[in-house]
Amino acid sequence: MKRMCLMALLAASMTLGLGGCASLYPAHYYQLDSGTASVPKTKAGSAVQIRSLTIANYLQRRTLLQRHSDGSLSEGKARWAGSLTDDMQHVLLRQMAWRLNSNRVVIGSAPEGYRPEVMIELDISRLDSGPQQPAVLDARWHLLDGNEKLRGSRMVHLEEKHDGTEADQVRAQSLLLQQLAKQLSGAVTVAEQAAKKSAKLSSKQPRTQVAQEIDLPAKRPKIIPIRTGAEVYRF
Repeated sequence: MKRMCLMALLAASMTLGLGGCASLYPAHYYQLDSGTASVPKTKAGSAVQIRSLTIANYLQRRTLLQRHSDGSLSEGKARWAGSLTDDMQHVLLRQMAWRLNSNRVVIGSAPEGYRPEVMIELDISRLDSGPQQPAVLDARWHLLDGNEKLRGSRMVHLEEKHDGTEADQVRAQSLLLQQLAKQLSGAVTVAEQAAKKSAKLSSKQPRTQVAQEIDLPAKRPKIIPIRTGAEVYRF
């Protein structure tokens, strides 16, 4: 009986000891960085809605995954401090609002009374890195105007080097999202300029037609003699 008690105490001591050793190596938690983006100065700006943001299923976890040379993924000790999806939305929203200088950039459902001038459908299929692998972002987006007419579409592949540490991997992944926001903002600006140019041309076209109609002299109808086969006899 005494021997069993001693063995139980020894097992408990070993468990506590291992727990104490594990506490010496706590998990590190990270968040994506939105960079130096500042708050827009204007109260208005372009109404841009990222109405759908689809993120790959394998990224829906708390662990900072590590990519290896054979393409496989493994879980490390590092963790995301919260939802990675929320972090990605925050980076994109803050970066685009800053680059477009607009307080009317939204992600997801639009608030009541909000009428977007440009809508974006974004699909991020990859965002990861590894000790020996660069940070990689693969995405595809569609750009639509306020009438839901397609104005642009693009597939994106971006890479960023790092020093192999988990902290620098997060930095590299953050930079990739910032670059994606830069490309999206540029596409929005081009679409807006094209829409304004089209509207300007369409507004001028009716006036030009009226002016042409006024300047043209009135044409008199051409008189065509009528001939008949009848003969006139005089007596």
